Amino acid sequence: MVAAFKTASSKAAVFFILLALFFFCGRGDLLAGPRPPAVRSGGYRAVLSNGRVLQGTQVSGWGRVGSRPALAGVWLFDPANPVSWIRNEGISFVPRGGSYVEFAGGDRLPCKFIGYRSGLENPLTPQLSHLLVEPTFDAHKPRSVGTRQVRVLTRWLRRIVLAPHSRPPLSPGTIFFADGSSAGFRSLRWSRSGVRLLLESGITTVSFSKIAEIHPLPIDPWAAYFEQVGVLLPGLSGRLMRIETAGGVVLTASDERFREGQIGNPGNPRDWWHVFQPAWSLDALWLRYSSVKSRSYNRPDEVFLSSFLPVRVREKKMLGGGGRWLEDRSVLGSSLSSGGVESVRGFGVRAFCEMEFDLSDCVDAFQTGVGLDRRAAGGGCASARVLLREYPSLKETKLYQSEVLVGSARLLDSGRINLRSAARGGDARLVLLADPELEGTPAGADPLDVRDFIDWIEPRLSLDPARFRREVSRRTGMFISALRGWFRPPGSAAGLPLINLWDETNPRRPEFRPQLAVSPGGLRLRRRLEPSADSRYLGICARLLPGVSDTCQLRLLIDGVERTRFAIPVYTPPAPPPALPPAATGGLVFDLSPFMGSEIEIELQFLAPRESTPLELSCISFSPRRPGLRSLYDEEPSFSAGLTDGDGFARAEWRDSYSGSSSLLVSGGARESVMLDGMDIPIRRFPTFGEYRWLRFAWKKRGGTGISLQVAHDLLFGPEPGRRTPSFRYYQGHSKKGEEPFGGVFTHLHPNVPGQWVLHTVDLFTHFGEFNLTGLGFSCPDGEYALFDHIWLARTPSDFEGGRLSRTSPRNGKAWRGAMARRVEDADVVTAEEKRKVVGVVAPGFEMSGGSGLFGEGVNFFQSYRGRPGVLRTHPGSPVDAVALARKFAAGDAFPKRMRLSVGHDYRGDWRLQVLANGSPLVDMLIGSQVSADGWVDLDLDLSAFEGEALELQVLNMANDWSYEYAYWWLVSLEE
Repeated sequence: MVAAFKTASSKAAVFFILLALFFFCGRGDLLAGPRPPAVRSGGYRAVLSNGRVLQGTQVSGWGRVGSRPALAGVWLFDPANPVSWIRNEGISFVPRGGSYVEFAGGDRLPCKFIGYRSGLENPLTPQLSHLLVEPTFDAHKPRSVGTRQVRVLTRWLRRIVLAPHSRPPLSPGTIFFADGSSAGFRSLRWSRSGVRLLLESGITTVSFSKIAEIHPLPIDPWAAYFEQVGVLLPGLSGRLMRIETAGGVVLTASDERFREGQIGNPGNPRDWWHVFQPAWSLDALWLRYSSVKSRSYNRPDEVFLSSFLPVRVREKKMLGGGGRWLEDRSVLGSSLSSGGVESVRGFGVRAFCEMEFDLSDCVDAFQTGVGLDRRAAGGGCASARVLLREYPSLKETKLYQSEVLVGSARLLDSGRINLRSAARGGDARLVLLADPELEGTPAGADPLDVRDFIDWIEPRLSLDPARFRREVSRRTGMFISALRGWFRPPGSAAGLPLINLWDETNPRRPEFRPQLAVSPGGLRLRRRLEPSADSRYLGICARLLPGVSDTCQLRLLIDGVERTRFAIPVYTPPAPPPALPPAATGGLVFDLSPFMGSEIEIELQFLAPRESTPLELSCISFSPRRPGLRSLYDEEPSFSAGLTDGDGFARAEWRDSYSGSSSLLVSGGARESVMLDGMDIPIRRFPTFGEYRWLRFAWKKRGGTGISLQVAHDLLFGPEPGRRTPSFRYYQGHSKKGEEPFGGVFTHLHPNVPGQWVLHTVDLFTHFGEFNLTGLGFSCPDGEYALFDHIWLARTPSDFEGGRLSRTSPRNGKAWRGAMARRVEDADVVTAEEKRKVVGVVAPGFEMSGGSGLFGEGVNFFQSYRGRPGVLRTHPGSPVDAVALARKFAAGDAFPKRMRLSVGHDYRGDWRLQVLANGSPLVDMLIGSQVSADGWVDLDLDLSAFEGEALELQVLNMANDWSYEYAYWWLVSLEE
């Protein structure tokens, strides 16, 4: 039978009310409701797992990784008796207000709402959908520069407060508008500008500016808990920790996602910083040690009930003061304390209060302490019960009944209650019931519900280890974005083996990163796919983080046949200048075009020599173009129309170009746009696919003293307000001290004006840090005009493939005109003499070796190919054998100072071109669609550095990934 609230007769009620008012005259503090407690004298208080209480003025040794924090001389994290909770007694609880986000599990982040991101802005490296927020405290590494925003996942949100107002009770599926109205909704979709809601009246879109608060649809609390544990402690080894600060921050982290900040004086607690990364945050949060009010610890299979919201609450109030129930507080807002025992976890209620909680099939047992709060002193009169209530039958099983509680001197212990042996049919819920004793109260007890302040101290659910592990394991891979669509083969262990690793490769924003734990037996992932033009290239980005000394290999199999192997790179710390910066995340690109038209099974096998080798898998993507390189401008005729701002003039110039047939001419000042169509491009220190770091561009100036190129960062030009650096501007030309152009705010590439075409390759991250490139600005501050061309972004320098490439071949040269005048017929080249003749047509003076072909077809000579007459086609005989065109010159021989090449590729693949001079590479690049718009790449190489020396030239057609490695040779010419 459902417990009922016991009532007294009306006469008795009137009598007791008058008696209470008389008795408590002058005692309004107990009737006025919750109020903030006074600031305590200070110091720290902690309770160990065995119940021992520690008290001291300061915790020592918590400022550095590997230290042994101690209070009153006792090590707090002794594995035999670790701390259960610790509290800073000098910090009071503060009222919660302002804007914030709140999550399933009770975590809370005071912050300003900035915006929403779907996570698919960079489809090659997807993220989970998240909100961008700016915490009300500085949550980033001290003295670091850059954005102060934090990315918080949308998955576990249960309340988003955008504008402070009267705080309504949690109402899942409700939106509260800034004008004070509200509406219920059936579904919610986020967008960059607002939310799209399905209401009773239909679909509507609401901008963020009109929203005060959003309470998303209800979340299964147990699914959220299993998911969060899968992120925080995927191996279930270690403890969870819950943190609460003086500023109202509540967060849950773990042993794997916490570390000391390694900043400041390790002997001075005022200089300590602690780093936490909750499951809901994609960024690490830095908290000053002295700001933390309390910390509590628990094993993940021993979960505090206050981590869950009750699904149903009934409260009735007569006289006794206090407000609504509170989690991890007494009903008066103070810390939980009864019978001389204090805690930071539990519930504070005023009898009568009944709370119902959902249970998981994993729950084995329940245990709690219960007593009257210390603020009741010797008063109060109530009892407590624990019930199991089944739905829909409403059958109740009494699991625990306390004696009548009078005064706060005693804390009762329910003992371990076995819930598995209790009758649990249908949907069973756990019920905590606090009941005022209104009849038959002991002599001297308070009347009615006066001072009936019940504290449920550390109510805890014990989970079955095997069932709990299964629930967590099957969720561990959900939050590795790269693994969407991939599955483990039948017979593999459930879930994915993951570990969290601290990553300092970006010292400005270090963070914890989930890693695949690869073992000698290997980790296999599969998916089925029918390749198409939109999924031609399979790109995989992976790396081993600092401190990982093991090696790791990736094998790629298609339909069970190994196609390639890839050694995953080990991070190397940056060397002092002028050495190159550390390499980006290693990338493997595989062309799937040979498999178009049929469904294939792709299998990735990760192999490591030792157990649990941590591997970061940044992305697995399918794309229509080869990733790693992106054109910003290369003879697009309409590009100048997008430059809508500035006092200058811009147009396409067809008479002079660095590459292709046209360039961009700017005159009379600047022409720019902070937001060019399609540009919101991440510039990162360690770019994965779809992110970039390096910029290559060519420019030329006619007259005047200088030329400038500016990059827009996050819809802004120039330095951030109030700063002079970074400049986000490149300049070449004269710069006299005191008369510097652009106020001296630029990166100076060279003091001479580029009177001829000059190619620059610059490191955007080193010069400007991490940002999103959204536009470009071109400046001709004086002189006649400035020309710009060949503007490309690359993930790594090797993606440009050809550091010595000076410019494309001019199309009005003698060799070009002769090649265009060829008149030949298609022919299969069979004999050595035939080969010598056709090579002499395309590459006069060179001799060919190799070239047996993919199927032994040898060399082919085509009447025309892609608009050019007389084309020679070769293919390596094997993945390790190259086709070579060679020519030698003895020391002292006169030879032309330039080599001009025009080479093409098969539309289904690419190949590797190497040009060697005495064995040293002049060019090493992939010839494919990513670097060629019309199927041809035209190169012009300077050989003057070898004048007077013996010279051996080799031009090689090498295999890339053994997929349509056909090289098309149209021009190999040595000229003055």
